[in-house]
Amino acid sequence: KEKEKEKEQQLQRIANNALSKEELVKLYGAFVPRPPVVTIMGHVDHGKTTLLDSLRSSSIAAGEAGGITQHIAAFTVSLDGRPITFLDTPGHEAFSSMRERGASSTDVVVLVVAADDGVMPQTLESIRYAEVAKVPIVVAVNKIDKDNAEPRRVMSDLVSNGLNLEEFGGDVQCIPISALHKKNLDVLEEAILLQAEIAGLTAQPKRPGIGAIIESQTDKFKGQLSTVVVRDGTLKVGDYITAGDAYGKVKALINEAGKRVKRAEASTAVEVMGWKTLPPVGISFQVVKNEKEARALVERYTAKSDEEQHQQASMSIEQQREDERKRRESFLTENTQERQRKRIRTSLMMEDEVPEDDEKPMYRVIVKTDVQGTIDAIHALIQGLPQNKVSVEVVHAGVGPVTETDAELAVSTGADLVTFGLGESKAESKIAQDEGVHYSPHRIVYHLLEELQERMAFCLPPEYELQYQGMAKVLKVFRLTGKKAAVIAGSVVTDGQLKKKGIFKVLRKEEEVFKGDCKTLKHFKDDVSSVVKGSECGVEIEGFTSFQEGDILECNESVRVAPSIV
Repeated sequence: KEKEKEKEQQLQRIANNALSKEELVKLYGAFVPRPPVVTIMGHVDHGKTTLLDSLRSSSIAAGEAGGITQHIAAFTVSLDGRPITFLDTPGHEAFSSMRERGASSTDVVVLVVAADDGVMPQTLESIRYAEVAKVPIVVAVNKIDKDNAEPRRVMSDLVSNGLNLEEFGGDVQCIPISALHKKNLDVLEEAILLQAEIAGLTAQPKRPGIGAIIESQTDKFKGQLSTVVVRDGTLKVGDYITAGDAYGKVKALINEAGKRVKRAEASTAVEVMGWKTLPPVGISFQVVKNEKEARALVERYTAKSDEEQHQQASMSIEQQREDERKRRESFLTENTQERQRKRIRTSLMMEDEVPEDDEKPMYRVIVKTDVQGTIDAIHALIQGLPQNKVSVEVVHAGVGPVTETDAELAVSTGADLVTFGLGESKAESKIAQDEGVHYSPHRIVYHLLEELQERMAFCLPPEYELQYQGMAKVLKVFRLTGKKAAVIAGSVVTDGQLKKKGIFKVLRKEEEVFKGDCKTLKHFKDDVSSVVKGSECGVEIEGFTSFQEGDILECNESVRVAPSIV
């Protein structure tokens, strides 16, 4: 029992990375140099994808939806015969959580800044994440080939925002480049390798693999998949692997070229097939001896999570009770009249007043995405939409294609179904159509935003605006008597057209004297629905008889428009 307890304690220390270097050498042998893991960061459209394309000499830039990277990509390239793993993170503001994961899983950050644009919000955010993760930065000032490029201004702005560049006496390397024309890329590569040498990165090849979960997704053919970066040791096919509350046995390892490999060594990025449940993104994974150890770690992790949640809940309940006790004591110390007035005010409020939020209509949506990491980004994007007039609720968010259960949930909650990164599917469209649910697939962030705001506007009461149709000049006023008594404005259409269903303004000396509906519109003796420019007509306006020669009749049509959600 003592040996088993000692073994369990050692296993826990290994899981927590609590072993000393001497203990690690004793267990797994000597440390050897390992390649660096490099994350490319920067603002959207500053040239990150083009830089990666140039570095690995493959054409991925043209194939990206909307010209932006939609989730983290990991791959290994060789620079001067030395392997380097690159993590590509999205530049769009919605994907800040992905950039944060990229910074915490890397050895070096290459910060791409466009020389024709300068320091932008996601540039500053990337700097902050790198500083928090204590990861060194190499700056690549891109697009120096453009006519309006100002690399010196960009460098000065970076210094103003806390980056101590070498050109200004600091220690952060800054390389002017043109990713499109592959200018100075060799200098950038040397800077990356130099930074890696300074860091003195090492690993133990004989150690069971540990690393980070970069991405997770569900594939209808392959099952639960994850993209991982091995930080130390070696990950092999057949290994038992755990990450948080997920575990599995590695059935296959797939590299960036889509080929199956038998092992992945330190600083290598691979796709792992064989998880029993989808692992959370952004956490560590480790290889264990067998399924029994894997289950034990998962149970320990789950129990710890439950205990922490229970403690947080208990603290929250105790705090609520304390707040209630203080409010009760405060209330009881007030005089009787004040307490009575409070009762009256409370009663009136309950009967007559409705909180503003309850008056707003609710737009509900169900979101399905291609990978786990995208869910957080899309969820944050939706919650960030203007909600002054319409509230938004994400009823459900998940990974994988739309199912009948999703469609049934959409029917029961009155929600729309939107997908992101999954492409358009006839099967999904049929499921939604059969249930009478609005279904919309997306691959571009901006298009998703636009449609969601349009759908939110449908929740509001309709709004109308007057749209100009045409204009006529009154030439002569006819006053009819008898059974058909009326005042008719004999006019000629000078612009556009007049419509009987239109709303007419009577203008006299450029001032509006009346506005009302058209009662009759005649062309000669015939009742007509419209009269075009150059034609003569007779106009009778409901409730107005004071026409004068020279008056201008302006015809407008009431058109329904989408209400603003702002």
